[in-house]
Amino acid sequence: MGGRYVFVGQLLKQQISINPARIFFRRAQLLGVGSVRADQLADAVRLVQQGKVHPRVAAVMPLSAVAVAHARAETGSVIGRNVLITQ
Repeated sequence: MGGRYVFVGQLLKQQISINPARIFFRRAQLLGVGSVRADQLADAVRLVQQGKVHPRVAAVMPLSAVAVAHARAETGSVIGRNVLITQ
């Protein structure tokens, strides 16, 4: 509830479909994020390293568990982020 759907990157000719009811009933927000420059990413990493920003990670899972991560996110049972890693 109250989460965000964030679109990152270029969606030039790709089409996506969104169920408006899912956004409405979950009181979610749609956000579009433009490109991030390398120096901005470096600043974000530095802030985390300095302890000024504390990302909330709910779970770290292998990429093969992507369906589980999506299911958890869709139920709204996740507080923080599901992080998928390659091994």
